[in-house]
Amino acid sequence: MLNKLNCLDSHSFTKALEQLVELKSIGIKCLDDKNMRNLVSIVDSLPRRSAHPIVGNKKTPVYQDFDLCYNIPKDNLLWCIAKEIEAYVKIGMRDLGLIGHEVFQFNDIIAQYYSPESRGITPHRDNIRYRFVIGILILSGDGNFNICDTRDGTDAKEIPAEAGDLILMAGSNLAGHKLGPMHFMENVTKKRRTVGFRYDSAD
Repeated sequence: MLNKLNCLDSHSFTKALEQLVELKSIGIKCLDDKNMRNLVSIVDSLPRRSAHPIVGNKKTPVYQDFDLCYNIPKDNLLWCIAKEIEAYVKIGMRDLGLIGHEVFQFNDIIAQYYSPESRGITPHRDNIRYRFVIGILILSGDGNFNICDTRDGTDAKEIPAEAGDLILMAGSNLAGHKLGPMHFMENVTKKRRTVGFRYDSAD
């Protein structure tokens, strides 16, 4: 059986979650090259569409430039990946005494594809219904994932992460944070593939 998340262990993951409470986002090593290649072939086989170029409202529009796939079959390996990461999150939350580990589950997956010419996505927050911990698994490419204070990118801080890494980001209600951080993606020069894992509390 493929050891898919072969660069993770429970102890280091729990330490990362502890840092996440303060830092709001952090990158950790997750996959080796072989497992990355296997997952790239899986996400490349999925049907995709262009993301709507502008979302949000007229007052606070968000501009985005990538392809995506939401309709991932339940028998797809990505759901197994979700369950493995979910288990680390639940153990870490429990060990740190964080509320929500009893109900936490990754029930929302999105694959995203950024071309080398992509403009990424402008500063925004994830919906409040995405709770506790959000995971973004980087499978290929480059680019800068940043958190910031405002929609104009004030005090932007890059979260160091490369292919094979898992970006953890605070969702709503993590350790008293009502909302997750403002964040954006830019400077893609090589084809970037990511898989996002979220707990949609409204599902």
